[in-house]
Amino acid sequence: MNSISEVNKTTKNVRKRTRTFLPAFLIWSLLLLLIATRTFSQSLVRGKVSGTLYSQPIPFPHIKALPSGIDYLGDKDGNFEIREVGQIESLVIKVPLHRTLTYSVMGDSITELQIRLVQNSVLPIQKKTEKRLETRLAQIFENTRLHDPNRSKGYSQYLYNKFHIGVENLDQTKYLINRIGRIGNFRLPEFSKAHHLFLAESHSRKDFLKQNNQQEVIETAQITGIADPSLFTLNSLANPVGLFQDYVRILNKDYPNPIAGNPFKRYFFVPSDTLMFNGDSVLVVLFHPHAGKRVGKLKGYLFVNLSRQRVEKMVSTPALETKLRLVHVESYEFRNSFLYPRTLKTDFYISRIGIISGVKGSLRTYFDEPGPPISERPAYYNEVVLKYPDSISKASETWQDLRKEEFTPEDQATLEFFDSLGRIESLEGLATFGERVYYGKIPFRSVDFDLNRIINFNLYEDIRLGLGLHTNHRFSRMIKFGGFAGYGFGDRQAKFGLDASIFPSKSPLWEVKVLAERDLRESGASEYEKDKRMFNTERLRAYQLKIFELTDRVNLGTGGRIAKYLSGWFSYQRSRDNPQYDYAFMGQNLEFYEYSELGLQFRLGYGEQFIQSVWDRISIKKPYPVFWARMTFGNNWLGGEYQYFKWESKVEFVEKFLGYGKSHFKLVYNYTPDDLPYAKLFNGHGGFREFSIVIHNAFETMRYNEFLSDQMFALFYSHNFGPISIGFLNHFPTVEMSHNFGFGNLRSPENHQGITFNTMEKGYFESGVFINDLIVFRNLGLKTGIGFGAFYRYGPYAFDDIGDNLVFKLALNFGV
Repeated sequence: MNSISEVNKTTKNVRKRTRTFLPAFLIWSLLLLLIATRTFSQSLVRGKVSGTLYSQPIPFPHIKALPSGIDYLGDKDGNFEIREVGQIESLVIKVPLHRTLTYSVMGDSITELQIRLVQNSVLPIQKKTEKRLETRLAQIFENTRLHDPNRSKGYSQYLYNKFHIGVENLDQTKYLINRIGRIGNFRLPEFSKAHHLFLAESHSRKDFLKQNNQQEVIETAQITGIADPSLFTLNSLANPVGLFQDYVRILNKDYPNPIAGNPFKRYFFVPSDTLMFNGDSVLVVLFHPHAGKRVGKLKGYLFVNLSRQRVEKMVSTPALETKLRLVHVESYEFRNSFLYPRTLKTDFYISRIGIISGVKGSLRTYFDEPGPPISERPAYYNEVVLKYPDSISKASETWQDLRKEEFTPEDQATLEFFDSLGRIESLEGLATFGERVYYGKIPFRSVDFDLNRIINFNLYEDIRLGLGLHTNHRFSRMIKFGGFAGYGFGDRQAKFGLDASIFPSKSPLWEVKVLAERDLRESGASEYEKDKRMFNTERLRAYQLKIFELTDRVNLGTGGRIAKYLSGWFSYQRSRDNPQYDYAFMGQNLEFYEYSELGLQFRLGYGEQFIQSVWDRISIKKPYPVFWARMTFGNNWLGGEYQYFKWESKVEFVEKFLGYGKSHFKLVYNYTPDDLPYAKLFNGHGGFREFSIVIHNAFETMRYNEFLSDQMFALFYSHNFGPISIGFLNHFPTVEMSHNFGFGNLRSPENHQGITFNTMEKGYFESGVFINDLIVFRNLGLKTGIGFGAFYRYGPYAFDDIGDNLVFKLALNFGV
C-alpha cells in the first residue's frame, strides 16, 4: 500500500513539475526561434535612382545599407538590388553633384523602389587640382592607359548594339508625319500602344590584332521599317570606346578625354566619395573644366579603383548644355591583364527639332567576354573596320538569345507597329536622306538625283539649270548608269552627258566606267578620279570661275583597290577643248585643241580605315598623310595633236592636337616638261574676287587665273582652334587661321597670248584669320553657318597699296 502511495505521490510531483516547465520551455523556444529567424532571415530591396531635375536615371549610384554598412553600386541605368542577412533599416544614397539622401526601409522585401535625388545647385569650382591628388591621379591615369586592350596580342569580342529614338508627344508627332505624308501618299495607321519612332539592333563580332589589323562584322541586324541596314544605321550603332583614346566621341562629336595627355591643364578633379566594392577601395572623383574653358569639354565623374590603380567607370556629359542634353557612360572590366569594355551607353534628349518637341533616344553597346582573335595573320585583315554581309536577317527567336537587356513593352510595340506596315521604302530613304543630301544626292526609289546638277552659278554661265540622275544599289549592285543635261543662260549653251559603270564583284572595290559628255572644265586645273575634298568649302570656288574650256570628251577607265591602302585608276581619254576666252598658243588662235591621253593614277592612304556600306566605302580615319599621284601621257592616237607628259601630285593630312584644336595640311606639286596650251598647264588656284568667301586649300588673296605655271609647288595650312563661347549665342563658333605659300615657273610665257597672267618664281605668301558659325541656320537636319575673316598678302607679289593686300571674306560652313 505504501509503495503504491509513494508511486502516486511521485507521479503527482512529476506532473506538477511538468505543468510548470512546459510553458516556460515553449516560451523560451519561441523566443529563440524568433531570434534565429530575425538573425538569419534575408532582406531584399530593389529599386531605381533618378534625378529630380530631368527625371533621368543616375548611373552607378552608391548605396550603403544600414545597419550593416555594406557598400553597393547600382548599374548604368540606376537600378540596384540589395540582399542581406538580417534586417535592412535604411539606405544612404550618394551620387556626385547630388545631395546625399537617407531612405528608411520598412519590411524585408521591397521591390520597385523609386528614389529621387536633388541636384546640388553649387558646383565646387577650383583653379587646379590639389597637388597630392594630382600626383596620385596622374599615376593612375597612366596605369589605366597601359591596360588598353589594343596593347594586347589580339582579342575578339561579340557586341550587342541597341539604338532607339522616340518622342514625348507621340500622337502629335504621328499627326504631323501624316500631314507631310499626304504628298507621298503615305500614312501611319492608328496604333494604341506607346512605341518608339525608330528601333535598331545589331549583333557583331570585333576582331583586333593590331591598330591596322582589325575588323568588326555585323552578323545580324534589324531596323524597324527598313529592309537593308543603311550607313545611317551603321554610324548610329558604332559606339566607340573612349577611355583609351585622346578624345571621347559622343554622337559624332569629339571631346578631350579627362584622363588623356595632361588632363590637369583642361580639367580640375575633386574627391567626391569613397566606398568598398568587391573587396576593393574605390574613389569617386568629380572632374570639370577650368573656369572659362568649358566649351567643347566634358564634366562628370570617374570611378577609380585605388586597390588596383586604374579607372574602371566614367560618367560624362558636355560641360556646356544646349538644347541637347546627354549622358555618356562607359564601364570596363579587368581580364587577362587588360581593361576590356563591358557596357557603353549614351542617352540623349533634344528639347525641340523643328516643330517636333521632346525627342529622346538611347544608344547602348554590350560586350561579351574577350577571346582570341579569329586570325593571327595580319594579311587576314583589310582596311575595312566595320562591314556587314548582303544577308543578315535572323528569326525573332534568335534575338532573344542575343539581347543583353530586357526587351521592354515599348520595344515590342515598336516591332509590332512597323510589322503592321511592312517594309516602308519611303522610310528607308528618309533614314539616309540627310546623309545622301550631304554627298550631293536626293534618293528616290532606284535612282539618286544629282543635287549639284539641278542649279549652278558661275561668272561665265550666270545661272545654269539642269537635271542629273543615276541608278543606285536598289536598282543593281553590279550596274550603275545615268546622265545629265543642263543649260547656261549666260553662255546660251547646252551641256549633257551619259555614263555607265560595271562593278564585277558587286561592290565598289573595282569599277569599269565609260563616259561621254560635253561640259565646261576649268582651264589649268588638276583633277583626280574619285577625289573627295578635305573641306566642303572647296566646292564654293567653282561659283566664281570665269575661264573655262567647253570640252567634248569620251573616257574609258577602270580602277579600284589594288592592295591594302593602295588604289589605282587607269584610263584612256579622247577630248576636244574649245577655249571660252580669247587665246592664242604659239601665235595660232585655234578654235579647238585635240588631245588623246593615257592616264595612270594612284592613291596611298597608309592606315586608313573604312566603313563598308551597300553603295560605297566611307573613310572614317586617316591617321597618316594621304598621297595622290597622277601621270598623263599625251599621244597622237585618234587625232591627238600633242605629245607630252604631266605629273600631278598632292599630299593631304589632318592632325589633332589634344586640347589645342586641329590642323589641316595640303601640299601640291605639279610638273610638265613640255610646252602645252593654257588648259593643260597649272593656274595658281586663286580664290579672290571683289565679293568673296573663304575657300580652304586655295590662295585667298590671289585673283582667279592671276598666275600660270608649268611647274608649281604650294602648301596650304589651316588650324582650327575649336569652339568658343560667346554669351549671347546659343551655339559655339570656331576660330581658324591659315598660312599659304607657293612657288612656280613657266619656261615660255611668250607662247601664250590673249590672256593676262603672271608667274611666281619669287614665292607667293599670305596669312589670315577668320571665325566660323557666328550665325547658324538649320533646316531638315542640314546646317548653314555664316562668319567672316580677313587675309593679308605679303612678300614679292604684294601690292604697293597696303589696303589692296588686305582682303575681307565671308566664311560659309555647311554640314549636318
